Order: sequence, then structure tokens, then C-alpha cells
Amino acid sequence: MPNHVHVIVVIDRHFEDHGISERSRPFPTVSTIMGLYKSGVSNKIHRINPEIVVWQKSFHDHIIRNEDDYQNILEYINANPLKWTDDQFYIE
Repeated sequence: MPNHVHVIVVIDRHFEDHGISERSRPFPTVSTIMGLYKSGVSNKIHRINPEIVVWQKSFHDHIIRNEDDYQNILEYINANPLKWTDDQFYIE
């Protein structure tokens, strides 16, 4: 949708699968990842027009716990743009 984004963030905690036994820094939180993403996008947009408000203050998150949940989320994300003309912010 043009007025929001959906992302699936994967934080891989299984280092032993990659031959790494320990990690020197803690994993970033979802809040940290989203904050960095929103900040980076905002900085690029504000170079073009500093007056544009890009983001709402918060975000909605959901932990994907199994393959069925993942498939349902993926299907929702893929079908979401088809609903754009039904959105309250859609303008022809």
C-alpha cells in the first residue's frame, strides 16, 4: 500500500549453525530496527522536502511463531495492495 509498509524481520539467533559460538554485541530489538529504518527513510525524504511528516509514532508488531503463521502473514502482505482502492486515504 502506498500509505504504509509491511516487513518481516528475521533475527537469527542460531549462530552455532554458522560456526560462530558467541556474539560480542546483543541482538537489536525490533524497536531498534524499526527506529533505524524510519530514521533513514525520513532523512532521505527530508533532503527533498523537510516539511513532510513521514511516519506515525509507533508500529504494530507480531511474532511469527510457526510456518502456518508465516504463510498467513505472507499471504496477507501479498494481497494487501489489492485493497488500496478501498482504503480511506485512496484518491482517484
